[in-house]
Amino acid sequence: MVDKALAQRDLAEIFENLEREQKTDAPYLIQWIKDSNLVDDSKEDDIQLKIMFKKAKSSRKVRLEEFKAIIMKLAKEKSKTFEELTRQLTEEGPGLMRAATEGTVNQGKYD
Repeated sequence: MVDKALAQRDLAEIFENLEREQKTDAPYLIQWIKDSNLVDDSKEDDIQLKIMFKKAKSSRKVRLEEFKAIIMKLAKEKSKTFEELTRQLTEEGPGLMRAATEGTVNQGKYD
């Protein structure tokens, strides 16, 4: 069983790091969800995620509470718990996202 407090703390910590790197926009977070295998890499799931993120105050800077609400809704639709999906995000996603963005950290800083 997944520890709820631990799962939320890990998610908050990762999200804070993404905020510092200015990577809390909808496209980046959608990719994190896909890379963590919370959804299939299908056009239907992509559209569904985009609709969910449109409800955020800003698609350029999604807040942690908005992201958690999206994960809760996704958990309900997938018949899983919020903690299960959060654990999947925190365990599978960061390494994949780091690899995908490696080398892009300094892009544009010296232009």
